[in-house]
Amino acid sequence: VTAHEVRWQLARRAVSLHRTSCAVTAPPSLPGAALVVPGNATLVGARATYFERGASGPPPEPAGGWAASSNWCGMDAGPQMLYPAQCIDGVVGQLGGRELRASLEGRQCEVGAALATPPPHGSRLADAFSLLVHTNPPRWPRGEPEAESEWEALLASCHTSAFQAAQEAARGADQQLVVPLLGAGARGAPDERAAAAAAKAASSWLLATGSTGEGQAEVMFCVVSVAAHAALESALRKA
Repeated sequence: VTAHEVRWQLARRAVSLHRTSCAVTAPPSLPGAALVVPGNATLVGARATYFERGASGPPPEPAGGWAASSNWCGMDAGPQMLYPAQCIDGVVGQLGGRELRASLEGRQCEVGAALATPPPHGSRLADAFSLLVHTNPPRWPRGEPEAESEWEALLASCHTSAFQAAQEAARGADQQLVVPLLGAGARGAPDERAAAAAAKAASSWLLATGSTGEGQAEVMFCVVSVAAHAALESALRKA
């Protein structure tokens, strides 16, 4: 155990927490792991030049594309703005390129659901991962406390659906599943709320499959910031 790693284990199942510069380009897993990729319903990736955390969606793309636009997506840069390179979906899209976009064309992933696809052959993604598990987290209902219970249920569904999709793809083989803090990036949820949902789902998975699941399996939560690491470690210890 290092300063940036915490681990829990029950029989053939484990949950660990890691702080890394990027879950995609610097994962703590061995080559051949699975990666959970939070995205949107059409799996088109992060297409705007930059966008607001938690926004319902970007404004319509101007003629000539965002690069030719003088108003840069109609928003001023600030602490609540993200560039594609700052979110998992954006990094995966950049590394997967046209081949990934082509393989996902026409696919759909509803909020709370998950689906597994292989990474493009020969890509940098394929060097690290054998499986991409796409899921569509709900947006944080900022200013709508009455909608938070539905948000919690949908985010829980993202985790359980992703765990199940990865387990089915593994077919009993050993597996490491790299999981970012779903909902806390582009979807805009506070770290503490996203961490609580992640910890609850991981604890349920550990208890439900620790003694019955086939093969060795580990859910590896990966975060970048000290604050997110602290929030998730606290939530996991309480779960």
